Amino acid sequence: MPDMVRHGNIFYMSYELRHTIKRNDSKAPKEYSLLKRTLDKVAYPVALIVPISSLDQALSIWKERSAAGVSIVLWVMLFLTSSFWIFYGIIHRERVILFGHLALLCISGLIIFEIIIFS
Repeated sequence: MPDMVRHGNIFYMSYELRHTIKRNDSKAPKEYSLLKRTLDKVAYPVALIVPISSLDQALSIWKERSAAGVSIVLWVMLFLTSSFWIFYGIIHRERVILFGHLALLCISGLIIFEIIIFS
């Protein structure tokens, strides 16, 4: 099998094959399939809730031309964790993770920039 790797007497499944098998829900009950399809449709709008709610902070800093009371540590941590989740989403080919965290990465990067400029 091309997707199997042999090390001694042990065969290891490639990541692609294992991921495909894990995600194959063809034998799942129809209720689960309906739930999964519904969650898949709702996931993209839900993934944008945090980035959109963060826009308020970016606009507030920009309007006031002041970053007083805004923690740069929080926004740097959001930036770093979003970077991790983007990498995870690329490796696992999870578009919804990429979608939400790319938006959050951009907005947290903008807020970090504003904090540096207006402090």
